[in-house]
Amino acid sequence: MMKNIKISTKLYALVFLTSLVILTIGFYGLNNMDTINDTLETVYKDRVVPLKQLKVVSEMYAVDIVDATHKMRNGNISFKEGRKDVKKAKETIDANWKVYLDSNLDTEEKKVANEISELMKNAEESITQLESIIDKEDTAALSRFVVKELYPLIDPITNKIDKLMDLQLAIAGQENDKAEKIYEQAKLHCYTLIFLGIGIALGIS
Repeated sequence: MMKNIKISTKLYALVFLTSLVILTIGFYGLNNMDTINDTLETVYKDRVVPLKQLKVVSEMYAVDIVDATHKMRNGNISFKEGRKDVKKAKETIDANWKVYLDSNLDTEEKKVANEISELMKNAEESITQLESIIDKEDTAALSRFVVKELYPLIDPITNKIDKLMDLQLAIAGQENDKAEKIYEQAKLHCYTLIFLGIGIALGIS
């Protein structure tokens, strides 16, 4: 049957087929590149950036507030300086936590984040008490606060934040696996199209 087809028709068919294979591979490749790019953007915006926000929140509690409280008690800084440090830490915590909650959270993240929000409400009351002690410059009350309330206030929050950070890393790993799977499938399909096109082209030739 092929012998009855004119050479010019075969050449047109060959060119058409070759162009079709190239276009198919090109569009398919671009589509998969877009998918992989979206995955990487998701990893950065919803996993990497939030990790920084969580780290800042944890440090504000575990380092800045704790550090300022100890320094005031030990006389390393004045109550005025300590009050300023605590206020700045609170503002930084609020700003970063709000941004984190606005990111794309999965079900497990939302659950842990809600638990942290509740702990933060309790912490807010204790920090208000701390600020009142600082305003009165009551060293004895500050010492009692450090011994009895400071770490029971901070530790539950930072422990939960550590759990959230672990979740972020786990989900980022899943997104990376997803991108690798898309890449491997795209590579296999492209090879298949190339060899199929070459086989048909050789048949026409």
